[in-house]
Amino acid sequence: IDLFLADAVTGRVIGKLLTTATNADFESLQYLHSAGAWDWSGRRYALGTITRGRATLIIIDVDNPSDRRELPIVGVDEVYSPTWSPDGTRIAFSALAGGASDLSVVDLASSVVRRLTADPYADLQPAWSPDGTAIAFTTDRFTTDLSLLTYGSYLVGLLDPATAAIVPAPSVAGINHLDPEWGGDGSVFFVGDPD
Repeated sequence: IDLFLADAVTGRVIGKLLTTATNADFESLQYLHSAGAWDWSGRRYALGTITRGRATLIIIDVDNPSDRRELPIVGVDEVYSPTWSPDGTRIAFSALAGGASDLSVVDLASSVVRRLTADPYADLQPAWSPDGTAIAFTTDRFTTDLSLLTYGSYLVGLLDPATAAIVPAPSVAGINHLDPEWGGDGSVFFVGDPD
């Protein structure tokens, strides 16, 4: 599996950013359940990998792909869906550990990882707001009843990265709310499955 950079208008391949064919350190690029993310400047790209048997966040400088940073994420099995803070100093992500998915954030200056959620609910697909005050994410925490083992729909939660406080976003009844993304006006878009 290789990771390429291409021109979105013409489709012309600009270059290869990463290859697993000639690098035995990479076991997986986590592309089946995840996507990578551009920083707000469009110069750096982050993606979750399995590197030397450990969940790792890779940051690639697209102007110099051989200059990449590897951030091992201790205590998790896989890293999914990184999202950059607007100031480019932190990356939030979903991570799988022991069958449960939770959100964490890594400070890029110190490499310190802080858990934002730690519970049995699904916490997936984070997206950092343009003003840096919230992270939208997909979760079943508002619809699942763990005491009855009844699992509900995925909705969008809004998490304050400073306090880890979570509130539900407005929702549409009876559908899953997936892959939240922010609009420039602070609105949140999501993929729904009404039928």
